[in-house]
Amino acid sequence: MSKSLQIPPDIAYCIVQHASAAEPLLSVLIRLSHINSDFSDCCHSAVHACIRLVMGAFMDDTIMDALFEVMDELRTLIVGSVALAVIEPAFFLDHPPENVDVMTSCGTML
Repeated sequence: MSKSLQIPPDIAYCIVQHASAAEPLLSVLIRLSHINSDFSDCCHSAVHACIRLVMGAFMDDTIMDALFEVMDELRTLIVGSVALAVIEPAFFLDHPPENVDVMTSCGTML
């Protein structure tokens, strides 16, 4: 049996950063995230950074930190214009999002 090659986390981080340098192409990040847990963590961080960048235009960092903490606890999703701005940044160049829509599981509220 051959031993599988493990890519160090710092190399995975560099690959993900290079792949998403021009714009965060979600399809590329999704494919990279399936390689292993290091790539998954790096891709999650890249998408998270893009979301923070979009939301930073209308939300204070302290409030955003608190929002993400609660969202992590409740396992919620960001949807609407912020999510679309991350997926298709060019579409929102002239009219950036001004609010955030959050989807929660049935029976929970944010």
